[in-house]
Amino acid sequence: MHFTSDQLDLMAAFHDGNSVIEIHPGEIYGKMLELEAPKRAGVYHLEGEIMPPAFTKNQSKELMRENKKFLDNPCIANGVTITVK
Repeated sequence: MHFTSDQLDLMAAFHDGNSVIEIHPGEIYGKMLELEAPKRAGVYHLEGEIMPPAFTKNQSKELMRENKKFLDNPCIANGVTITVK
């Protein structure tokens, strides 16, 4: 079942022991971006950002009041090096 952030009672989900986000190996919580490999041979370094969840301002304030930790700004993810032959 999928909910948008404004449809979710966020604090109830945090306090409910049966409410979880379960991520299995190979799954992504968020979205995946497909990129086309460079046409020229060479070694390339790809960098990405981890984006914060799309909480509403009220949800973010409620989480802060409850001292819940969450990502509130984008941050640089570990990069990856690819070799195109």
